[in-house]
Order: sequence, then structure tokens, then C-alpha cells
Amino acid sequence: MFKIQCYDLNVMYKPGKEMYISDTLSRSPLSDSIVDLQEDITLHINMLKSCLEVSPETLESFRKETQNDKELQTIVKLCQTGWPLAKSNLPPETKPYYKFQKEINVLDGLVFKGNNLVVPKALRSKMLTKIHTGHFGVRKCLDYAKNALFWPNMSNDVRNIVTTCVACQEYSNNNSKEPLLPHEIKAIPWNKKKTERGNTSKEDMEQAVNRVLNNNESQRSVAKSLNICHVTLHRYVRKVQNSGHNEGPVSLSNVGYSRKPVFDENQAQKLVDYIKHASKIYFGLSPKEVRKFAYECALTYNVTVPDSWNKNKCAGEDWLTQFLKKHEDLSIRTPEATSLQRAISFNKQNVSSFFDKLASVRDKYNFNSATIWNLDETGVTTVQKVSKVLAEKGTKQVGGITSSERGVLVTVLVAVSSSGNSIPPQFIFPRKKYHDYFIRDGPPGSIGAANGSGWMTSDEFF
Repeated sequence: MFKIQCYDLNVMYKPGKEMYISDTLSRSPLSDSIVDLQEDITLHINMLKSCLEVSPETLESFRKETQNDKELQTIVKLCQTGWPLAKSNLPPETKPYYKFQKEINVLDGLVFKGNNLVVPKALRSKMLTKIHTGHFGVRKCLDYAKNALFWPNMSNDVRNIVTTCVACQEYSNNNSKEPLLPHEIKAIPWNKKKTERGNTSKEDMEQAVNRVLNNNESQRSVAKSLNICHVTLHRYVRKVQNSGHNEGPVSLSNVGYSRKPVFDENQAQKLVDYIKHASKIYFGLSPKEVRKFAYECALTYNVTVPDSWNKNKCAGEDWLTQFLKKHEDLSIRTPEATSLQRAISFNKQNVSSFFDKLASVRDKYNFNSATIWNLDETGVTTVQKVSKVLAEKGTKQVGGITSSERGVLVTVLVAVSSSGNSIPPQFIFPRKKYHDYFIRDGPPGSIGAANGSGWMTSDEFF
């Protein structure tokens, strides 16, 4: 092995079926004579010395400090006598070398870890200074050091000298963090302007045009003094000049971006009335449906619409935002789920008929407040929702003990009179058979029943 280390080898794989004499080579007999390796060891030492990027003077100082370093002298003795089996049997200063024991060699008074030279304690500060001579970063300094040197915790020492270097900290190119800037929370979606242009008031623009036309001031100086874009000012000046203005104060009809509305006041009001009517009859339109309906209305009224309306077959989101801002009596709401039977029954005629019959019954029998009762039922689960608790931050799962993970829905019937009196409730359990211990810990006087669904039926009610 020592003899071939002076060569630059390229290892190539060759399949066994192509190696016809491999079995003969594997059974080649060994010589019984003892081979003298002193020449090969000397060759290996000279090769390591020639590979080191260290001057002869520095190498001599390494050899001298290695002899004076108690830690490295202990390592030399361990390499000669053998390392103990347990790390605990080593002196404290040599324990960091234990995991590298198979890589450590002593050659010509120098200690090597592989091909790297182990630096004595007296020379480590000098080596750190040389490593950081070019004021490179941590990564480059570590790559430079690991090519030739080694000592325990070398990476931390290199990192510390780079981070504490005054010159590096002063001239480093660290990107400064962008400060967090609060923004106004908009009440309506898509309500944030993308540009600050077009905010010049009508008075400022008229003043600027008057100064240019009547006072013969330059457009750029006027625009700079009033903080107006000079191109915008030039456009308004030409507009006034093309209108035939000669002398006198200038009056502008409008300033800024102006967009003609798609619908006039009458058409927009009809659209609002239809949206309100659809909501009252429990068939409210979603924002997407309102935009489609607006596009259909535009086609019916034969009005001009943006090209995006014709492309998407519906109005744009910006139109809906402006439409809601203009008509503040409309808003986007979440409807409550209502069954068809309740929607049909709950109308003005049925409600009026109910109260008329209630009034006639009260007049006929002369009911007082103690004899008028209101009954209502609700569903109660047997496993209540657990409340929030304090727990360790970062924990993936936090649990709370309950009777079971999924509860059973129990119907509860409660009756309260107009005078404020009440009777004990009734419980309907989803069971085939009812037992008295179901309501053992319930309110005193409670009654119970059971059926397959757990809902109130005519049998349990009466």
C-alpha cells in the first residue's frame, strides 16, 4: 500500500465474467519471508511532508511546539502503546481525539490526522490569524483550514474569529431587514388603489394651468412647485389651448381619472330593487350571480360595457365593489339555511291568520298569563365541546378527557308560561327501551322517553 501511494490511481469496475484469470490471482501464494517495510514507511513520510503547504521554518516550529505540548505528547504515547477500550480511561485533554484514534499517526515528530497536521496549542492563535488574513467568510476560512490543519473545535474557533473581526463586521454586505409597515384594513374587498396618480385636486390643476398660460411660467417649474406630474400638466395645457382659450382665468370641467358608469341612476336602482326582492323571497344572489345578472342587464339595456365583460360574460369585481360602495343599503351577507316548508309557511297571510285565531281563542276562554305556555324542543349532545386550555407551545396534539369522543344527540322539551313559571323538562333518548336511570342526575321532576330516532313524536308529546 505504501508503494502505490505515490501514484495517482483511477479505480474502474470490471465485471467478473470479463476477468478470466481473477481466480488465479486470488489464489496466488504469499511469500514466507518477512518484508522490510522501513523503506516504504520512509517513502510515505516523505510523501506527506511534500504534500503539506507549510514552509520548512514553520514545519520546524510545529515539531518543536509538539515536543513541548503535553497534550500532543500524550497522544504520541497512546499511538505507540495503544488506545484504551473505553473513552473514560483517557485523560480529559485527550478525550476529543478518541473518535479519531484510527486516523492519528505520528511521523518524524509530527502528529497527523489523516493528511492534516495537528496544530499544537501554542500555534493555534497564529494559525487562526493566517487563516483569516484575507478576511474571507466562515465557509471559505473553514475550507482553507481543513485542507491542511486540524485541532479539536477548530470550526468553532474559526467561526468566532470571523464573527468578532471588526473589519469584517464594518464592511460586510448584510442585507438590512425591511421594517414592518402597518396598512389600513379595508372594509370592502378589492378596495385598495394600485396607484397614487390622479389625486391632484381640481383647484391645484387650474392654478397650474393659469400660471403657465397667463404668467408665462415654464411647465416643469410649475409642476415641481405644486408636486404635479409635468406630463399631466402638459396634457391639460394643450387641452385648454385646443378649446380656443385666449386670455383670462381657466376653468376645468373635471380633473383626474373619470369613468362613465355602465348603468344610469334609473337602471342601477332597478338592479338594486331586484337584488333586495330576491333576498326577501329566500333566493338571494351570490356576488358571482350579481355580476352575471349585471352583464345580462347591460345587454338588455344595450349599453356600452368594458371588453372584459364580454370576454368573461359577467361584470368585473371592481364594478361590484364600486356598486356596493355607491349603494350602502346592500352588503354581502351569509344566509341562514331555511327549509322549503318553513319558507312557504312563514308568510304574511299565514302569520296574520295565526294571530287572528290566537286573539279569538284568548277572548273566548279569557286566558290569563299563568295558563299560556310556550313549548320548544332542542337537541343536546351527551359529550360537550371541550374548552381551550393552556399547554406547551409547539405540541402537535393536546387532548381533554371526555366521556366519549362522539356524543349522542338527546332531545329536550322545555315549557315556560307567560308568568315566568316552568315545569321540569322531558328528555327523549335515541334508544329502543327506556330506563329510569337515564335521568337519575337530571333536574328534579324530569320525565324521559325513548324511541329509535331520539326525536319528539306525537306519542312522547302527549
